[in-house]
Amino acid sequence: MNFEAELADYELTPFPLAENAYQYKDSTPAHSFTTVVANLRNTDYVIALTARDHFDANLAASVIGFLNDRVSMLNFGKPINVIPGFNAPNFRFDCVAVLSSSAHHFFEVKHAGLQKKTLVVFPCFRYEFSGEEEGEEIQVLRSGFVFTVDWDRPGEPYAKIKCNNPVTGVRTKGKEPVLVHFAFLTHQLRELPSSAQSFIEITNFKNHICRITPKDGDFRVSVFEAQKDFENVGQIVAWVTEFLKGNAN
Repeated sequence: MNFEAELADYELTPFPLAENAYQYKDSTPAHSFTTVVANLRNTDYVIALTARDHFDANLAASVIGFLNDRVSMLNFGKPINVIPGFNAPNFRFDCVAVLSSSAHHFFEVKHAGLQKKTLVVFPCFRYEFSGEEEGEEIQVLRSGFVFTVDWDRPGEPYAKIKCNNPVTGVRTKGKEPVLVHFAFLTHQLRELPSSAQSFIEITNFKNHICRITPKDGDFRVSVFEAQKDFENVGQIVAWVTEFLKGNAN
């Protein structure tokens, strides 16, 4: 696709580290943004990759090259594809996420004709997205949980919970778990009282579920059809951290 003509109103400059790629800059009083746009190899799609404040040209080139080599792995009908196996020097990201036009509004206002053929891409941690989100949930995650334009972010584990915590007053309603920040979840764990009604049920990015209840001053975790007991809150927080990253068993 000849996106250069579509983006004639942008100050495009060649991005020399990737094929058929250009970059441009934007700024607000608080932040600067650098975006790289490139043709996705052997397709009529354009990929757009944006960094806020801390742009790294080598990371951008690694993301583009990684996707160009894995076009066959993409399902263009899905709102999000999370492609594993990524690595780049000096960064800990292990995946690249690809958003279809149903999951972003990148060119919707100024270049509607380009919007449907634009894939927004970014490096990510596998535990930040399930890969099964619909467009609306992706936008919620990116606006309030995972700031994908920040390439120096530490990573925010995907976490959904059901909870009844009389100490904090948090009690979820309905059958569906709710998205929460990791810090909120750990606060609920630290304040979980020793009462029969108290519990926290956690869903991670793999859709694995664990249920945590107090037991004789300790914590009991029910997961994978088994039970585990932990003596103190430090142990349970450490275990939940690994569970959210997909490493616990």
